[in-house]
Amino acid sequence: MSWNQSLRIGTLRLIPQSQDDLKFLVLSALRRLQKLPHIVAGFFRHPRCRYAIS
Repeated sequence: MSWNQSLRIGTLRLIPQSQDDLKFLVLSALRRLQKLPHIVAGFFRHPRCRYAIS
């Protein structure tokens, strides 16, 4: 799963009507990621990002 895909889960289904709505949707997606550390760790398994886990 990529960063882009992870933010899309749940945010593209809803169309923000204001800047506050957009902020709420993005923060909700980031809070969801906080509870899924295995997904965040997966971002760093890509060969171009492996330097970050060493």
